[in-house]
Amino acid sequence: MPELTLRFQIAGGNEIARQLPRVALELDDFTEPLRVSGRAIYNDIKTEFRNQGQAKQPKWPALNEQYAAWKARHYPGKTLLRLTDALHRSLTDKLDPNAVYELGRHQLTIGTSLETPTGGWNLGLIHQLGAPNARWGPIKPRPMIRPSEATKNRIEAIFKAWLQRKAAEADIAIT
Repeated sequence: MPELTLRFQIAGGNEIARQLPRVALELDDFTEPLRVSGRAIYNDIKTEFRNQGQAKQPKWPALNEQYAAWKARHYPGKTLLRLTDALHRSLTDKLDPNAVYELGRHQLTIGTSLETPTGGWNLGLIHQLGAPNARWGPIKPRPMIRPSEATKNRIEAIFKAWLQRKAAEADIAIT
């Protein structure tokens, strides 16, 4: 899964050392920037579906011919990963019954609990990573959660602004 690491430098001297214990206590809850970052991630996932995985590398592969023909007959006009739209809803709307949206003090988890029609397998994970043996042959990876550089930069800016605000509240300058 994608991972984002943020690094910041704090400039200052003795005043920072005196303020650090109080600031450290306030920096133990990242709920606010995680919540805002979640909106950026959801927007990125919506864009991924809208572009059918063609805007980033590697691009989503086309469906195999046999499955594509079946899908065209039974679900005309439906695009990649949008057969019933249940997967799309669960990954783009945190209030969907199949959405996984867990916001904590230190972590945000976004995903889906939607299972395959026969049950037992997470549908989002199968499409995110691929699967070797499926009814129509191997399922090639079509990752829906892969933040763009713009989204990564946006998340970094969200955390930096939050950290700067927290530091300003403690009269500490951050560069």
